[in-house]
Amino acid sequence: MSVDESAIIDFIGVDVPTGNVILTIADHLEWDEEGIHILTLAAKMQYYLTVVETGTLVENYPDMANRGIEIHVSMKYAPNKDGINFLEQMTEQFLKRSYILKYQKLEW
Repeated sequence: MSVDESAIIDFIGVDVPTGNVILTIADHLEWDEEGIHILTLAAKMQYYLTVVETGTLVENYPDMANRGIEIHVSMKYAPNKDGINFLEQMTEQFLKRSYILKYQKLEW
């Protein structure tokens, strides 16, 4: 499971303190100047939003009903300037839908 498999949820869980559903994207791609990484990540994020907003998440996981939604992007590589701009824009877009977007570069 990874960012380039756009129609799969990589990881799902619940944050115990908040009770929020955590949907995680495993992002192993390097950031490129052509924007292919951004397009790939955008497609994966769109799939996650579709799963949440169509009710598919709750159909498959009834325990996830009536919980806040967080989407986390766990990255192998730090984003370049375009990547940072994209992630900041997506954070704002998610907030408008009452979702939380978090992203971090994992340390190996």
